[in-house]
Amino acid sequence: MVWFTEADLRGLAGSRSYARGVGYVDAVTGLGELPDGVTATVAGMGGRYRVRLIGELSQDLHGDCTCPYGQEGNFCKHCVAVGLYLHQAADSRQEPKFDVRGFLGTMAHADLVDLLAHQAQDDPGLFRRLRLMAATAASTPDLAELGRQVEMLAVDWLDYDASDEYASGAADLLQTIEKLLPAYAAEVQPLLRCAMRLLGQAVNVTEGDAYSITESASQAWEHRGGFDAQHRVGEGYYNSGMYGAGPRASRHTVTSMVTIRIQLVPG
Repeated sequence: MVWFTEADLRGLAGSRSYARGVGYVDAVTGLGELPDGVTATVAGMGGRYRVRLIGELSQDLHGDCTCPYGQEGNFCKHCVAVGLYLHQAADSRQEPKFDVRGFLGTMAHADLVDLLAHQAQDDPGLFRRLRLMAATAASTPDLAELGRQVEMLAVDWLDYDASDEYASGAADLLQTIEKLLPAYAAEVQPLLRCAMRLLGQAVNVTEGDAYSITESASQAWEHRGGFDAQHRVGEGYYNSGMYGAGPRASRHTVTSMVTIRIQLVPG
């Protein structure tokens, strides 16, 4: 059963994106179920994009897409297409939703451990999250393990398919470190500074859209305390190719003065 209406899709996307999404319904493939929603692939003008619609458990609707517009946090036409496709599929067949949490609750502990261990062998994302959980499960966090995870952010090249997974891993790591604040602020600030530096370098070597990676770098900056008197003010990255021709270039620099420019836009 679909937990949202077509009016919900129009409200989130806006009339323009909704109208465009209607034309992409036939481009939706690979519809799959998630515990809290669905995932699918949509063939767009610039390639094939991965869409996720979630919120079924809370009876709310959230969507994300790997297209450039979706990466900016917008509910794009591809999200609309998947939502409309889901409505069409629901009209043709009525099947009860599988209650994954309910089923897992009935499993024996040993069977559940075996299932997770087996899945982690083939799912790097799950294995990474389990390692991060283990590093912070004890009363004293394993800062050495978190440091190794930060060092793994160093990459020489990220192809298009690997960019999203890299950004997801960085987000998982930073969320884990965030939980240690403010109790372990002094210990994790060097980790956050290192993460920010490595994420900035990754922007220069990614073949895909760099938005999600720069979002993670921004997250690291916010948590590290950008104006801590013990550190250089204004340490961070700037785009040296922003105002001229040529490829983007993320440069690391420091400054002792910060300039804030505010531009007023009419309307």
